[in-house]
Amino acid sequence: MRPRYFEEYNIGDKFTTQKRTITDTDITLMVSLCQYAHPMFVDEEFAKTTVFGRRILPGVLTVSFMQGLTESANAWDISGVVGMVGLNNAKFKVPVMAGDTINVEVETVAKTETKRPDRGLVTFKQTCKNQKDEVVVEAELILMILRKP
Repeated sequence: MRPRYFEEYNIGDKFTTQKRTITDTDITLMVSLCQYAHPMFVDEEFAKTTVFGRRILPGVLTVSFMQGLTESANAWDISGVVGMVGLNNAKFKVPVMAGDTINVEVETVAKTETKRPDRGLVTFKQTCKNQKDEVVVEAELILMILRKP
């Protein structure tokens, strides 16, 4: 199977991923793996004293779940991706907590040719929402994509 090439992405294309419920175990594993030490993420009793009232998932780890949901849903063809070159304008609006169910809306918003004739840049706007349809995170992801040979 051939990759999806730069030329085959169209500005305005939209896609929505499946949903995923974030568990307490997810938070514990991700925070441990990434060595987050702030008590807001690791200490339930401390977290009860914060404005959130319980532990939350760090925002950058929410972005990790966003990327995983988007890739597993084939919003872009990973065989045509050379690499990620940017994650811009990330805005963290609502915290994610255990029990929240998230999904991601993806829209192709820009295409840029590069000096190299074999690749181009595609920018995707990603909007992660929770089960209440609240925007959790917004970001622009820029991927380097192979061009048609």
